[in-house]
Amino acid sequence: MDNFSKLLKDKRKAMRLSLRSAAELIGISHTYLDKLEKGIDSRTGISNKPTPDTLKLISNAYNISYIELLECCDYMPSPNDMSTTDYSMDTSELLEITNRLTRSEIRNLILYARFLEENRVLLN
Repeated sequence: MDNFSKLLKDKRKAMRLSLRSAAELIGISHTYLDKLEKGIDSRTGISNKPTPDTLKLISNAYNISYIELLECCDYMPSPNDMSTTDYSMDTSELLEITNRLTRSEIRNLILYARFLEENRVLLN
């Protein structure tokens, strides 16, 4: 998560945005962005881990790969951390595609994936 905090802060500074301007661009509160950039909640001492939805907002606003952010926040291992048998290029491609889909299209994709899963025996 330290890498994530540094990435956020560096990107905001590279874009020459104030904390408030960056938060507005992303669509989150400036206090939450400040906590993410610090990496640790000062009240609890616990690491701040944004949700995948928040990472999507950050990805869009900062033009950073959604997959890179997911990896950075330990939602998925990076390709370097996995053996080739564990990491599928198809999965990577699917995640890149979903980054460009609307929420409704993603919901339909999930429903279709569940249909495939439930009917796996019938389809094979």
